[in-house]
Amino acid sequence: MKLEVKLTSKSSADGIYKVTAKGCIAASLYWADEEGALPDWTAFAYVPVLPNGTGTFRYVGGRTIPPGAEYVLARAVYPDFMHTDEVMLKIPDEQKPTAAEEGVSFCLMSDMHLSNKPWKIKQALLCAPNTVLIAGDLVNDGTPEQLQSMSDILAGLDRPVFAVSGNHDYPIEPLVYCGQRCDSQAALQAGLLKRAAEDGYEIECDESGAYAARKGNIEIIGLNIASHWRKFDFSQGEQLRWLEAHLDSEGGARWRIILCHAPLIAHNPQRPPSGTPYFGRNKALQSIINSHRGIIFVSGHTHISPNDYSGCVEFDCSNRNIYINDGSICPTTYKSKEPLAAAEWTDGVVTDLVLGSSTVEVCARSLADGRKIARGYYSYEF
Repeated sequence: MKLEVKLTSKSSADGIYKVTAKGCIAASLYWADEEGALPDWTAFAYVPVLPNGTGTFRYVGGRTIPPGAEYVLARAVYPDFMHTDEVMLKIPDEQKPTAAEEGVSFCLMSDMHLSNKPWKIKQALLCAPNTVLIAGDLVNDGTPEQLQSMSDILAGLDRPVFAVSGNHDYPIEPLVYCGQRCDSQAALQAGLLKRAAEDGYEIECDESGAYAARKGNIEIIGLNIASHWRKFDFSQGEQLRWLEAHLDSEGGARWRIILCHAPLIAHNPQRPPSGTPYFGRNKALQSIINSHRGIIFVSGHTHISPNDYSGCVEFDCSNRNIYINDGSICPTTYKSKEPLAAAEWTDGVVTDLVLGSSTVEVCARSLADGRKIARGYYSYEF
């Protein structure tokens, strides 16, 4: 058995991986150390082996080789599915990534879709030891009962939670009780921001529905773009005007995390070759972000697995901004461009975000077994 790897750049996992395993039908690829495959990481590829004994995988998407990886391991399986063969290839020292800095950690999640069974949500929150950022769709039908249940669940946490509305966080039609409009979603967010203020965050809320929360050199900005009838809007552009003025203000934070349920169309993992964006003013929001640096744009909505071939995290090197689509805690969607894909690639996920003084680390984790997802690991130096 033989393994050949040609990486395209330092620390990047992008490249060509060629396996030669005569008599085998497929091979899986893992990051490894001297003892074998890293035990807390998933495989990053499953490669069919052709009748001539070769199989090739082309890695794209800008993922990073994880810390602790010294080798690439290929594990080939024979047609009886009982016998395997392995080979390891050492990663050249010049290709290994720089160790990520310790920093402030957040746990990202989205698309929780609470209806009447909260166990998946509680499981996700148990996997979140740090401040939680939720990119929308906390509940499934936007009813006061569902939002109250979510509020009760989040009230049991001993750490701050920030959230924005998704298209499922409002009922299809506005609810009216005793002649007054019911807005349980806004009440839930107000409660979360009050708790964050008690934890030391400086809170700024705008009448448009946007908010900012700052602590130290990190700021969390929430854009609430959802409305009834499952629509996306920006309150006639008031949130965008507030956002631009806020980002332009003096004394900006080193890192600014923007929570917005729908991804920008240029950074949407499932973007079509042509078509209409989810919401109006997409270009205006993109222009505002492009004129600033140090922005981390976190979205949900797509339910796409971090294992998606082209990736769910993008680094805009020209503007030094990062776009993260953090999948769903519900089963995710894997749009296969490959002949082989593992069942584990559609498990619900949470995503760890670590902000150092000059590095950003992103790592998705499976809710099924807690393992780190190799295709969900990215690290950037600033």
